[in-house]
Amino acid sequence: MKMKLLDYTLICMLAGIAPATAQESSSLPAATGKPGASQDAAAKVDCTGATCVSTEGVLMRVRTRGERQPIAPAAAANSQDLQPDRRVTVETEAPGKAVAIGKWSVQLPNGGVIWATEDPSLGQAELNASAPSFVAFDGQRITQPVQFYVYSNYPDFIDRAEITLYRATDTDLVSPIATLPLQVGAVSEVEWDGKLPQGVALRAGDELQYIVRAYGKGGSAFDETYPRRLQLVRPEEAERGTQLLRGEVENKFGTAFSTEQAEQQSLIDGAFGQNSLRQQNIGIYGSRIRIQGRNIPDGYALTIDGKSQPVDLQRKLVAEYLVPIGRHTFDIAMTGPDQRTIKHTLDVDVSGRYMFAVAIADLTASGNDVSGSVEPLAADDRYDDSFLIEGR
Repeated sequence: MKMKLLDYTLICMLAGIAPATAQESSSLPAATGKPGASQDAAAKVDCTGATCVSTEGVLMRVRTRGERQPIAPAAAANSQDLQPDRRVTVETEAPGKAVAIGKWSVQLPNGGVIWATEDPSLGQAELNASAPSFVAFDGQRITQPVQFYVYSNYPDFIDRAEITLYRATDTDLVSPIATLPLQVGAVSEVEWDGKLPQGVALRAGDELQYIVRAYGKGGSAFDETYPRRLQLVRPEEAERGTQLLRGEVENKFGTAFSTEQAEQQSLIDGAFGQNSLRQQNIGIYGSRIRIQGRNIPDGYALTIDGKSQPVDLQRKLVAEYLVPIGRHTFDIAMTGPDQRTIKHTLDVDVSGRYMFAVAIADLTASGNDVSGSVEPLAADDRYDDSFLIEGR
């Protein structure tokens, strides 16, 4: 009985029902002598689904989780005795909408949002590359082009970059078998036709290794990644590996992929979220710009400055750029399953002006016990109590 009274009281408070209105509605059946009046009022409330619907006003559904029987004794009459039974918590589910307010934010359909923040702490430079693990080789030549994906978070400081391939036995990296120029950008793609120089004999089972080398302005300093490997296999083995990769990607994202789409998605995932930078000599200054997204619409592919960016299973996005002082523009585009494209532009002005504040507090706490004559200490109010606190 007590729990029902508590539930009824909470409903009245949350729904904003005035006590007078509640009293009038409760006394109406008795005054009119028509018991069907209360049934008609209840009939206006439809709770057949997950929620209750009514045209009369706001409805609240209260569910109790906890003890069904009251703990307080039946004869309890004051607030202190009833306190053990007060275990009411009101919660609301967060709506499927993200809100970011600022001059560097854009709102998306379905409640999504993309925004940019500036961090004076530059963080760590990142450079990474990905390529297929297996390459089809028929004993004479590489039968299919090999695609490389390269990611860097500091393209504004890179003048040129390239991918260099070596045989796996060339541990000193002195005799490249191919050099592929890269277009400078946060995300770069390049394709190797598999052509080998004269005198290089390979066979199925051999391995190749590749590195990315980026040169700074002027070309005097360069950064380099750790070597990564790819293996030459027979064409049927490469096809089998491609089908396995396609199945893994489809299981991960829960949707159908073509072979080419699965390979590209695997390259994107391999390039982002890792850092293979082995040596870093290019000078970096300015700020770190972080572009984040929440509630990206389902089925939409997202690009920044024309380059694909990964969106995780929770429809979140994070991209990072180390940029110099000045104005920077990021073109964001999203393409849906129906090929509809949504475009936005983020204009970020890196000023290089920051304010740092530091505060220091010095606090001393101690106990004291003064006995005997306290006349000499009478003027010092610090000794009024048995606990002493000093600070500045």
